[in-house]
Amino acid sequence: MVNFPSVRAGYARCSARTQELQSQLDALAEQGIPRETIFSEKIFSRVKVRPQFEAALALARQIKAHAPHCRAPALGSALA
Repeated sequence: MVNFPSVRAGYARCSARTQELQSQLDALAEQGIPRETIFSEKIFSRVKVRPQFEAALALARQIKAHAPHCRAPALGSALA
């Protein structure tokens, strides 16, 4: 069972076979995102269906549905 109020999720993607996901995965982990909520895939940008991206969105929708009063600050507002 996921404890929704404290859940953070991340998504990493690279498109070329020679590219590596590890640096993105490491950066997400450094931000405190648990490995079980980091979704990643190697998939070309032309591909319209991205299963791991859809899974990340599904988790975000679940979190939002269970905690509508908990909103993240607007992007960049923490930098002001």
